[in-house]
Amino acid sequence: PFPTNRQEGHQGNPMDNETALVTEIKVETNSRVNFAMQQNDVPVVQAVRIENRTSNDLGDLQLRITSDPGFLVPLTMQIASVGASSSYSLPEIDLELSPKFLGEITERIRGQFRFELLRGEQLLAQHVEPVLLLARDEWSGLSVLPEILAAFVTPNHPAIDGLLRDAADLLGSWGHDTSLSGYQSGQPRHVYAMVAAIYAAVQRSGITYVNPPASFENEGQRIRLPGRIAGSQLATCLDLSALAAGCLEQAGLNSLIVLVNGHAVCGVWLQDE
Repeated sequence: PFPTNRQEGHQGNPMDNETALVTEIKVETNSRVNFAMQQNDVPVVQAVRIENRTSNDLGDLQLRITSDPGFLVPLTMQIASVGASSSYSLPEIDLELSPKFLGEITERIRGQFRFELLRGEQLLAQHVEPVLLLARDEWSGLSVLPEILAAFVTPNHPAIDGLLRDAADLLGSWGHDTSLSGYQSGQPRHVYAMVAAIYAAVQRSGITYVNPPASFENEGQRIRLPGRIAGSQLATCLDLSALAAGCLEQAGLNSLIVLVNGHAVCGVWLQDE
C-alpha cells in the first residue's frame, strides 16, 4: 500500500485511507537518463497503469508527474474515469526533459520521478520511482537503451577533419584515389583502402590506450569525445571506437560498434548496407 499524506508529512488534502489502500500506480521508466536521451526524444516513461481495486468507479482524475531535481517539465494528464475493480493504462508519455539541466550535469545525480493521482484536491495514490541522472558525456550501458551509444558518435566534430586529411594523404602515398567518397565507386576494395587509411591515421595520432572501467559494457562509462581525446591523447576502447565510427561516417561509410565482454571495437560495411 502507498503511504498516506500523513505518513508523507503533508498537512493538507488528506488522502482517503480506504481509497489509498486499494488504488495503486504502477510505472515503467528508464532507470537512467542522460542528455543524449533528451536530444534524441527518447521517452523515459514507457507506461503507467492505474489500478482501482475499490467497488466504485473513480472519475474526474488527474495524473500529475513531477521530478526531483527538476530534470523534466511537470505534466498533468486528465483521466475521465477508472472503473470499479479495473485498471487504466497509459502508453509512452511524452515528457519534456530539460536540456539545460541535463546538459550541465558533470557527475551522476540520484533523482526521482513522482506520480500522483488526484481527484480535485484529494490525493488518491502516489508512487516515487528512483532514477539515476548521468553526466552529459556518460553512456548508460547495455542495461538501458544501449543504442543511444550512437549519439556519442560525432562525425562533424572539428577534430575529425584533421584525421580525415591525414587519411587522404595516406591513400595518395599508397597509390590510391585520395577521395573519401563513401560507396560511390561501387568497389569494396576502395572502401577497404579508405578504412585502412582512417585506421592508420588514428593509429599515428599518438593516442595512448587506457583501460576502461570494470563492467563498462553493462554499467556504462563517460566517453571522451574527439576534442577531449585530441587534448589528452588518452582513450579507452569505447572512446576510440566512437572516434573511428565518427571518421567513417564523415567519410560516407556505414560503421558499427561491437561490444563484447570487457571490450569494444569498431566495424564497417564494405558495401552500402
